Amino acid sequence: MGVLHHVGDTANAYAIVDQLKAALVPGSHLVINHATNAVHGVASDESVAHWNKFGKPPITLRSPGQIERFFAGWTLLPPGVVSCARWRPGTVDDSSVEVDEFGGVARR
Repeated sequence: MGVLHHVGDTANAYAIVDQLKAALVPGSHLVINHATNAVHGVASDESVAHWNKFGKPPITLRSPGQIERFFAGWTLLPPGVVSCARWRPGTVDDSSVEVDEFGGVARR
């Protein structure tokens, strides 16, 4: 959780997750959360730029579609890849505050 956005090369991040998925048995679950700018756009870009200037390790933002790609070949559970504030199956509240951290759960 919260690690993949520190892997700057997207192809490498996918390869890491694909290697992990290949080692898991049927019935296993994969849970990922990842930083994005899908909700707050430029504000998140600026925040991450500040972090990357002064903090370590650097953060790479990815789109919800890029995040969803980590689950390829597995069954993504509802509600899919969404803002972590909204990821609670069966209890999504439309008034939830959206955050630029998206997550999902998939089953092999």
